[in-house]
Amino acid sequence: MRVSYRTRRPVRGCVEGAIADVIKIARRSLGLPPEADAIFRQCEIEYEASVLHFNKALFKLIPFVRSRGGKIILVSDMYLSSELIGSIIQKIDPAALHLFDAIFSSGDLSVSKRSGRIFREIERQLEIGPASFFHIGDSFLGDVLKPREAGWKALHYPVSQGEMHERLEDLASFVSEMRSLGLPVDHWAKI
Repeated sequence: MRVSYRTRRPVRGCVEGAIADVIKIARRSLGLPPEADAIFRQCEIEYEASVLHFNKALFKLIPFVRSRGGKIILVSDMYLSSELIGSIIQKIDPAALHLFDAIFSSGDLSVSKRSGRIFREIERQLEIGPASFFHIGDSFLGDVLKPREAGWKALHYPVSQGEMHERLEDLASFVSEMRSLGLPVDHWAKI
């Protein structure tokens, strides 16, 4: 991942890693042929689909938004491409992908929510002004402050303490397991 961040070209001062880079680097490190990329990609989809779940409260908002003519857009601030995110959604629930009108990812665009630059890019691509957007997310900086600075309405939907506790326990277990295998991941394994 560090190599991906270091080698990607900045876009308006932003750089985001990309899963395609990580897969290519891993494949080459193992001396595998290019055809192995598809296997790595499928492994990523399978793993993510096995540990992720939909936020039921937010899903209940979808019919309400649609009944008023609204559209549902996912905006991800991570190294996974929008296409891969769509594949993960489809793996979790094949009927769910049609609920979303678009998926945007900083993994594709390099500009991020943290920088605030992804919001203008979404407006440009959808040809919609900032006043038409309402953003919901758990990061106060990237999901609330930055979209508001861009003229979007935004709501902070923080991760519950119970969920955060579970995530931290899972992270500690993962780091411990990797350490026992001689694979120190402390420098990148984080929430």
